[in-house]
Amino acid sequence: MDATKPRVVSQILRSTRKIWKNELIAIFGLTAAIRNKNEKEEQRKAQEERNSDLYRTSIQYTVLGNNHGKEVNLVPPQDAALLLEDRISPSLRKQLKRHNAMEGVLRARQDIEQDTEILTRYWHT
Repeated sequence: MDATKPRVVSQILRSTRKIWKNELIAIFGLTAAIRNKNEKEEQRKAQEERNSDLYRTSIQYTVLGNNHGKEVNLVPPQDAALLLEDRISPSLRKQLKRHNAMEGVLRARQDIEQDTEILTRYWHT
């Protein structure tokens, strides 16, 4: 396959709460992809710890995705910057600093009820 040709990439997300029309769902640009099982678990725990503290800025845009049948945590730069302030392992720190070079956001076109599948589709080169 010619690497310079654009291709359509589709991803399915599932809403964990009601999402309102025009609400920002996810930021895919400059996103770090955490694929390693141990790093995904560490990232999840760090996110839960941060989000349970009323005096700290919460992780808001990280999503659980699926890339070619493998689960992946997609961490946009806003959330990565917050996690990098926390006490995390060198391997997770390294993964949060690695990201793709494309930018993009996902907004709701209509109200979305909790536990609804959300299909995303975008062009990728």
